[in-house]
Amino acid sequence: MKKLKITLLSKATLTFLSLLLIIMAIAHAASVPYTFNSGTTAKSSEMNDNLSYLAERVWEKSSDNLYYNAGNIGIGVTDPTYKLHVMSTQNSDGLVVSNGDSLVASIVYSGSTTAGELNLMYKGSENIHISSNGSSYFNGGNIGIGTSDPQGSLDVYGSIYQRGSQLYADYVFEPAYRLESIEEHRDYMLREKHLKAVPKAKKDSKGREIIEYGGHLKGMLEELEKAHIYISDLNELIKEQQKAITLLQKEIRELKTESLN
Repeated sequence: MKKLKITLLSKATLTFLSLLLIIMAIAHAASVPYTFNSGTTAKSSEMNDNLSYLAERVWEKSSDNLYYNAGNIGIGVTDPTYKLHVMSTQNSDGLVVSNGDSLVASIVYSGSTTAGELNLMYKGSENIHISSNGSSYFNGGNIGIGTSDPQGSLDVYGSIYQRGSQLYADYVFEPAYRLESIEEHRDYMLREKHLKAVPKAKKDSKGREIIEYGGHLKGMLEELEKAHIYISDLNELIKEQQKAITLLQKEIRELKTESLN
């Protein structure tokens, strides 16, 4: 009987020790961070105890691909509403693609204007900069619209439309419009060295000539329409003069006939 009692005590002791080891392991796991292969550290206390919850949120690896199919991914946001949702609160925060030490592309938040910016770089310099609330520019190569082989800085295959408050010059035909005399027009043109309605030549900070296309086109139309008015007026004058010449020629012939008789 004594030997049997010793055996029962040994089993009870083993059971107790096993339970004690399990409790110690759980307590240890709660205090030791878990480190992923990428170097990202997540404390086990921040993990949900529900294993099915964790399983649904595990990145999976297939060959050389790493994927996640369980919902949306948030960076800087705990309730992402898109497949990849990045919350930026500081200027120039966002997503970047780099090639070594040089940035290739970036989508960033511009805190000064609460705007988004898309940048494409070449050798560290911004070639394409698109801002949702500010200046946008393109500094690399030619742009083709409707063509994949642009022959100039901007090559458009198709129609181009410009909208504005006033792009036509039909006001020159209104009765209230004061058309300067052809002498006044000539004097201004020779003095200022440009047509009155066409803006004077301008240059940018690098010495390159620039024009405001809409204003320039409107000025050219105004000068063209004024020129047609001048031509029409001159034509009427020529016709009146021709009538007077014809009448004078008739009177001269009649005088010659009378003198001969």
